[in-house]
Amino acid sequence: QESMFIDMQNVIICFSIMFVYTTLMLNGIGWSVMRPFLTGMGISAVVIGIPIAYGMTSLIGYPFMPHFAVLPFLMIGLGIDDMFVIMKTYRNLESTKDLMLEEKIAITLKHAGVSITVTSLTDVCVFAVGAITVFPGLQAFCVACSLGIFAIYVLQATWFVAWLVLYERRRESGLLCKSKSSDTYTVNSKIYTMETAKSYLPDFWELFSNLLDQRIYHAFIILIGMTCFGFGLWGSLTI
Repeated sequence: QESMFIDMQNVIICFSIMFVYTTLMLNGIGWSVMRPFLTGMGISAVVIGIPIAYGMTSLIGYPFMPHFAVLPFLMIGLGIDDMFVIMKTYRNLESTKDLMLEEKIAITLKHAGVSITVTSLTDVCVFAVGAITVFPGLQAFCVACSLGIFAIYVLQATWFVAWLVLYERRRESGLLCKSKSSDTYTVNSKIYTMETAKSYLPDFWELFSNLLDQRIYHAFIILIGMTCFGFGLWGSLTI
C-alpha cells in the first residue's frame, strides 16, 4: 500500500492541473464554450486505464514495483492527446448543420480514429519491445505501460465519445443556454478563445517572428544546442 500510494498527493495535483489546462485548451475561454464535465469524463478514462494496466500486469504474473508510481504521469499525457485529436476533428464539423449528430460522430471517428490508432499502437509496440529487456523491473514497467496505453485508447474511443454524444444531445435539446440571436450556445455576446487571448500580445508574436530571420538568433540557438550536447556527452563519458 505504501508503494502504490506514495505519490498519490502529487498525482492528484498533476491531474488537477491537467484538468484545468485541458478544459481551457480543449474548448476555449468562456463559460459558454468550456466543457468541464466532458473534460472530466476524458480524464476519467485515464483514471480507469491505470488500474486496468496494474491489474492486467499482475494477472500476467509480473510483480508490482515502486517505479510503477511513474505510470499515472505518463498516462495522463498520452490519454489527453487522444481527446484533443477527437475534439479538434469534431469541432471542424460543428458548423455543418445538414448532418445529424450520429453522422458527425461517425465522420469524426473516421478521421480522428486513424490518428489516435496510429499513435497509440506505435506507443504500444515501443513499450512492448521494451518488455524483452533482461531487467525484470523494466520488463514489468514496459508491459504495464503498453497495456495502459491500449486500455486508454479503447476508453477514449468508446467511453469519451459516448459522453460527447450525450453532451451534444443535451445541448441540442436546449438544456444549455442558447443565444436568441443565433444558433451559438453562449452566455455572453463575446466568446473568448485562445486566438482571442493571443490577440492581446501582438507585439510579442511579431517580435518573436522577426527574431527567426536574424543570424545572431540562429547562432545563439546553435550555441545552446552544442552546449547541451557537450554537457550530455561529457556526462555520458563520466558514467
